[in-house]
Amino acid sequence: MFPSSAMNTEGRRSPPDGGAPAFSCQKWESILIAVLPVLILAAGLTISYRSESARHVSETRRLRNDINVAIEPFCSELSRNVIAALHHSEGLAALVSLDGEPEPDRFRAFCGELLRCNSMIRNIALAPDNVVSQVYPLEGNERVIGLRYRDNPEQWPGVKRMMELKKMVVAGPVNLVQGGIGVIGRQPVYMRDPSEPGNERYWGLVSTVIDFNRLMAVSTGAGIPADIRVALRGADGLGAQGAVFWGDARLFERQPVLREIRLPTGSWQIAAAPAGGWPLFRPMSSPRFLAGAASSFACSALMLALLSLSCARRKAENELRKLNAELEERVATRTAELNRAMLKAQEADRLKSVFLATMSHELRTPLNTILGFTGVLLQGLAGPLNDEQRKQLAMARDSAKHLLALINDILDISRIEAGQIELSRETFDMRGVLESAMKSVAHEAQAKGIELSLRIGQGVGRVVGDRRRVEQVLLNLLSNAVKFTDRGSVTVECAAREGWIETAVRDTGIGIRAADMDKLFKPFKQIDSGANRRHEGTGLGLAISKNLAEMMGGSISVRSEWGKGSEFVFRFPQTAEGGENGADSDNRR
Repeated sequence: MFPSSAMNTEGRRSPPDGGAPAFSCQKWESILIAVLPVLILAAGLTISYRSESARHVSETRRLRNDINVAIEPFCSELSRNVIAALHHSEGLAALVSLDGEPEPDRFRAFCGELLRCNSMIRNIALAPDNVVSQVYPLEGNERVIGLRYRDNPEQWPGVKRMMELKKMVVAGPVNLVQGGIGVIGRQPVYMRDPSEPGNERYWGLVSTVIDFNRLMAVSTGAGIPADIRVALRGADGLGAQGAVFWGDARLFERQPVLREIRLPTGSWQIAAAPAGGWPLFRPMSSPRFLAGAASSFACSALMLALLSLSCARRKAENELRKLNAELEERVATRTAELNRAMLKAQEADRLKSVFLATMSHELRTPLNTILGFTGVLLQGLAGPLNDEQRKQLAMARDSAKHLLALINDILDISRIEAGQIELSRETFDMRGVLESAMKSVAHEAQAKGIELSLRIGQGVGRVVGDRRRVEQVLLNLLSNAVKFTDRGSVTVECAAREGWIETAVRDTGIGIRAADMDKLFKPFKQIDSGANRRHEGTGLGLAISKNLAEMMGGSISVRSEWGKGSEFVFRFPQTAEGGENGADSDNRR
């Protein structure tokens, strides 16, 4: 047996290992391995699905526009024919209003001229006191003479409506007394009452009957493509509220293209749809969707491999710690085994580093592609989006951004642990770095109603170091301060003291319990972990910041009181003359 203070092969005392807990694949790793690949897969499938859905909507909208254009000549021709045929009733009504009911010969001459001008008019009738007294042509319409509209239940509602509206009313298509189907335009006739100047009395009506079958034959000659099915509704000029009178009534239940056909009073409504039905939404037969799904599966598999490798590395480190514990008693006999275990761990770490360097591009590229295509869809470049689609795409984009930031943090902490991060050395303006970090969190702070303030002391000016890493540390501290502060303020004070730059970030947030202080700078450790956690994050930000500060030759310290707030102080060597822009400044946002 060897004493506990046995020396290692380099002549230094081995640290006691009693405080090192045995490694197990911790809860966060299990959750990440199980959930993160699924989230990547779900995000990719969602984006692919939404993209294909937008394409289908665009294709359907284009088809509807094409149908609308295709039925335009028919609608215009039908409306023009009805209006032209019924327009003659107004002239005859004006004649009767001035001279009273014309003699039969005059009536026949006048109506004969009208029928020669328009072949779709089947007959014209006069009905004083709503009883038909004259009709032209008489041949074939003898049964109409003496028709009392009040006694005809099919035609009386239209006549009554005309009397109430005191203007022409279009009725039908209806079954005619003389046989066949017709569209009837009834024009009321009012005559001046000599006993009461300025007063008019109802005389009767002028009825013009259009042969419905001839009307449709002439109008369809304007052309309806064979691959389009149409139907008409709006009997008696009631538009969408009227009954279907031509075509298949079921067409109105199949999301057709609808258009109004204007009549002298009221309108008809036409429905049009493809003969084979509207195109179906079938994402599983779309090459675009299948390609997006395949990319999502690939990204998910890569993330699963990365997380599994990280867990394997931690297991290897645990084995190394066990060997170190045994060295307390068996240094001499187990030196060779320890060297082999160290070489094994180093090789695993080297392989992990090589893998991370290779996979860094492979992981970021699909995510950037997802972000790019999401941006294209949100900008409307692939077609218009409704509010729900825009909301879902925005959620997918935000999830992808969050995932990319998470991957960057994991890669950073892995490179730090592998000693592969090299700090650059350049001269930069510390004031600009502070102001840039403040701007980065200003939007989130403003959304939460938090006051941001920045105070820069004398001597803080140009320093030498790695600007990007300094800004990364400051941004991590500021982001945490805003994240854990629900109301109040976040204050940043920067000063130059004896060759050091000290930046204090103070907030009025929830603070940190004394029992949780030792968790702050450990990777993947979070104070509010568990099922009820309120704040997002992986617990990597402070760990990365502390490591970067120490690599710069500096440090990060913290003071906090639970329920009142926290103060983090980031300190690093100035290593260059300060004093430029030397006056104190105080900026509030």
